Amino acid sequence: MLRNRRSSAAAAAVVALAALALVSALPEAARAQAGAPVLETKAWPGFPSAPRIDGAALRSGFVHPRLEPGSGSPDLARTSPMVAIDAYTALLSEIDGGPPETIVNESYVFTPPTAGLNRIRFVIPIKVPAGGLPGEMWVDAVVIPCRPRTGALLGGEDLPPAPSPRVFIDDVRIGDPGTASTAYTTFAFFDVENLESAIGSGDFDWFCIVEFNSTSLSDLDGDLRPDIGIEANQGGVLLRLTPTIDEVGASVIEFFAGNVNRVNVYEPAGVQPPARPGFGGQRAGETGVTRPWCFRIN
Repeated sequence: MLRNRRSSAAAAAVVALAALALVSALPEAARAQAGAPVLETKAWPGFPSAPRIDGAALRSGFVHPRLEPGSGSPDLARTSPMVAIDAYTALLSEIDGGPPETIVNESYVFTPPTAGLNRIRFVIPIKVPAGGLPGEMWVDAVVIPCRPRTGALLGGEDLPPAPSPRVFIDDVRIGDPGTASTAYTTFAFFDVENLESAIGSGDFDWFCIVEFNSTSLSDLDGDLRPDIGIEANQGGVLLRLTPTIDEVGASVIEFFAGNVNRVNVYEPAGVQPPARPGFGGQRAGETGVTRPWCFRIN
């Protein structure tokens, strides 16, 4: 995925083509619906042909370590809504659910077969208010080809055209992390084994839509699970966006769907920090306020 290790403040300042981490505003139509789902059918070229991974087959849930160092005081978020504040990929063998450093380990290069302890874990840190989530957390995710930027425009770069989805990960149930006396940070995750069988090798980005109140939504396709975020149908792609949706990296969802011609991202700033060979696609000067970098399957 294009890397999303950034603070929520930095994320709010950037419209990024992101793997996970961007805290995005809802479309005006969604905010205006006062809790009702917004159902729109969009033409999304290439989407129906992308393989679908059924989220019901994936291992998923929460890991509750101590507060991640540097994530800020939970008291500041006591009355704030739930929000996805970050996201990244990790190699499962580097994560054991123990102290924070085990869940915040990030991996961006994977070697097939990505199965067993070698499988890819998608991690989404979230901020939970003191009252908990209004319902269960569910996720839809889309993996797309990662394309490096070209040129060096000051202040950002346009990235046309929208990339075609490589795989769609549908209706992943994360669940309910529970309530606490104060707001807290926890880590949602879902694991995908043998991802290369669906997308091949190369560099990839991803974005997701998180629903924090899935239990309020109906079952559109009859599979006995609430349908959130993105649903493919014969007429195109159905976007189901509610006020409790958090579009992680998906202010650009309209770009991916082909409904806008470009998305603007910030260029790397100078030569610092230097690019690190272990992080696929990273360039010198990329930071939390530039377009994050991709994950690679060798």
